[in-house]
Amino acid sequence: MVSGKEEVSDGTGNLYSSEIRKDDTRIYNSYVEAQLEAGIDTGEELESFIETKHFAELLTIWMDALNEHRKNRNSKK
Repeated sequence: MVSGKEEVSDGTGNLYSSEIRKDDTRIYNSYVEAQLEAGIDTGEELESFIETKHFAELLTIWMDALNEHRKNRNSKK
């Protein structure tokens, strides 16, 4: 996505999904979306938006912390 070769990049996790575009990223709750499509209002927030550059920064921070955790965990074995 960052290369600009794709207009949108989709990703899906256990509960949340994303649509990553050049300027903004949509994070949405797949469960709530399915419920709304079935006519059920759970009262939960469906989606949030963040600038893609900030989303990338958050992912970098998260991945660095995850890698540090794994390194520390493995060094205790």
